[in-house]
Amino acid sequence: MAETVLYAAYGDMGTVLHELFGREVGLGRSVMLKGVELCVQQLVEVPDIIRADAPAPISARTMLAENWDETFKAYAVRKTGDQTSQVPARVYEISPEERTIILEEWNLSEFGWFHDLSVQAQPLSGSPFEVVTDVIDAEQAATPVSHNGYAVQLSLNGQKSTMAARAVRQNYLDRLAG
Repeated sequence: MAETVLYAAYGDMGTVLHELFGREVGLGRSVMLKGVELCVQQLVEVPDIIRADAPAPISARTMLAENWDETFKAYAVRKTGDQTSQVPARVYEISPEERTIILEEWNLSEFGWFHDLSVQAQPLSGSPFEVVTDVIDAEQAATPVSHNGYAVQLSLNGQKSTMAARAVRQNYLDRLAG
């Protein structure tokens, strides 16, 4: 059996995942992620630091600014340590390669924006289980939003994020083809 990753996506990621992977991902399983809080991060809050170990001498903010304007906003989750703090999400079974595409290509982990975190996911019924999700560091600037769901509709949802996901996938495939 092929190795799979239980990946928890928050926000409206179904279409983005479809475009990133070039396949249907289904609806996922509804869960609440425990010990994290949902935030909105604006472009000016994305890290503007050039990491020495980054694949190119550019910051995550600069990379985003090349394709988005100052109205850019993204959902972000950060660890709180408080298990009563929860974020609604959907869990998908994905391959390790697909996880790399999300983390490194879409969420710019190598440029210091997001990173992996294993968290407990509580399904609507049944026992909690461990999943991996994308989080920002606690010290990154971001505005917490409602714990009762997604209180903010973001401008990146829709056609522009779909086109961006297609471009990210194509760049990834081009690099693999070398």
